[in-house]
Amino acid sequence: MSAATGVNDPEPKQSKGFVWLAGIALVLATYFLFAATTEFDFIDYDDIDYVVANPHVNGGWDPGEVVWVWTHSHASNWHPLTWMSHMLDVELFGLEAAGHHRVNVLLHALNAVLLFALLLRATGQRTAALLVAAFFALHPLRVESVAWIAERKDLLSGFFWFVTLYAYQRYSERPDLRRMLQVVLAFALGLASKPMVVTLPLVLMLWDVWPGRRTPLDVRLCKLREKLPLFLLALVLALATLTVQTTSGATNRFEDISIVERVVNGMAAYGAYLYQSFVPTHLAVFYPHAVATSDAPFAALALPAALSFLTYGLWFAIGWKLREKAPAVLIGFAWMVITALPIIGIIQVGSQAHADRYTYLPTIGIGIALVYGAAYWLESHIPLRKPIGIAAGVALLPLGYLTLRQIEHWRDTDALFEHALEVTENNYTAHAVLGQQHQARNDNAAAKKHFQAALRIHPNFGEALSNLGLCHLAEGNYPRARALFERALVVRPNDHLALLNRGVLELLEGDNAAAEEDFQRVLTLSPREPDALFNLGYLEQARNDFDMAEVYYLKTLEQLPDHGDALNNLGELRLRMRSYPEAIEMFLRLSHLEPDDPAVHFNLGKAYQAAGQLEAARRAFEEALSRDPQFAPARQALEQM
Repeated sequence: MSAATGVNDPEPKQSKGFVWLAGIALVLATYFLFAATTEFDFIDYDDIDYVVANPHVNGGWDPGEVVWVWTHSHASNWHPLTWMSHMLDVELFGLEAAGHHRVNVLLHALNAVLLFALLLRATGQRTAALLVAAFFALHPLRVESVAWIAERKDLLSGFFWFVTLYAYQRYSERPDLRRMLQVVLAFALGLASKPMVVTLPLVLMLWDVWPGRRTPLDVRLCKLREKLPLFLLALVLALATLTVQTTSGATNRFEDISIVERVVNGMAAYGAYLYQSFVPTHLAVFYPHAVATSDAPFAALALPAALSFLTYGLWFAIGWKLREKAPAVLIGFAWMVITALPIIGIIQVGSQAHADRYTYLPTIGIGIALVYGAAYWLESHIPLRKPIGIAAGVALLPLGYLTLRQIEHWRDTDALFEHALEVTENNYTAHAVLGQQHQARNDNAAAKKHFQAALRIHPNFGEALSNLGLCHLAEGNYPRARALFERALVVRPNDHLALLNRGVLELLEGDNAAAEEDFQRVLTLSPREPDALFNLGYLEQARNDFDMAEVYYLKTLEQLPDHGDALNNLGELRLRMRSYPEAIEMFLRLSHLEPDDPAVHFNLGKAYQAAGQLEAARRAFEEALSRDPQFAPARQALEQM
């Protein structure tokens, strides 16, 4: 084998049976390691926005929505293939999370075996290829991408990343137009899954050096020209993604995080990814950014950034020294640095300092440098090959154990963010999410404690400001609630949830005109926001404009079919308009959603009674009494029948 592979003395030839057995073992180990995730529910952190409450997804496979996702953005992203995969999951499994999780696990297992097949074909080194693939597949840093349904985009884009590389490997062995078109198509599908794959054309140039044979300058220039369509696709999608994320408000302004702070944080993030690859403990779903948690963020980041710079500098120096004999060490360095560039925070999307999910592709470079670098060293230490190979395999066992432990933290939203509080400091987002969980359970006191803790860390955290305002609203403290909503809007003037909350406050205060103005503004920012649509329907109903109210209620149910208040109000409207079958339909749907609410069964009974279906009305009234024997309206209705 050529020196370009980094291994001059190939390992003994082994049968195809070994390769198949190794591949099957890799798939099974990966699947069964992550299988516990199939017992978990959706996480109330992006999973709801991506799947459960996403009107483009939660109806299942719909040709109209397929067209929509290719021509529009949602949740500050354009990745239509990812949305289509979620649609297909809903079509197959409904909104039962187990099926969605199972697809994630299968995709990850498939990606692991694709990486194995790719490295095996390119280098011929079976053991090295298997070790790199196993390091990738079983590492605790993979848990976030696999256990989080909303991170399907990592797995799907990873799949097309490996398919593109495999297609390019075939093309490099026998170049022709058909094979290059396969490369372009696979890359385009990867871009439609997640924009992070924009760096792949640069990785293909690395691939020409290792594991491909290095070539004279004129041939390398030719190889650059053949990749121009890929660079063009990457440029177009990068600009489109930046536009979508900027216009949606997902990116942070340079006034909020300076370019110097971004660069220093980015360098520290590179160091964190390297450290966590070797010491994968204290992993969290969210790592707070120093800009939000420190009075002197530059000082807080300076030491980790400097250590990271020195470590990567050492890696580069070793790789440069070995570039002729073991080019994989330098190529692994370049793979890691290049693939992480889009998510290192120069264009800051979100408020995290770094994230485990961002390592899905970059840390493959660490595996390549480590394993193939060791393979080069073992050329002159042949007796150590077998014991070191066995030791490397055994070293995967603690990785698997740590992965199992990390998976357990994803069993539900509370467990995930309680763990984040345990292993990180000043985690304002973890407090905010836990506050929302308590708020959803009507535990106002616990919710307030978490929101207040979040604001002590990050006083301008708009989400916590708005949700703390809702706590005060529930307590009837309208002045305090208004102050918090308006403070949130100072921080982010286009925060549509703060606007929605202020509109609800104005509605409660009787200022319908101001409320309507806020709700209409919400719809300009988020045209399908169901609560804004419902509240506008409520205002129209208060004006006795029942036709317009019905329009808004129907639009609400288009976005959120299980919106209980919309079902109830639409049922009452149709009862008033003597559209009895439609009224019965609304109350029946609501009775399935809220079976323990006696008022729902009572309203259903009234609709049946108005439609002349007296026996059905009697059963509904009796059902209301079975839920609450003291429910007087149902008892009176039965006595009058």
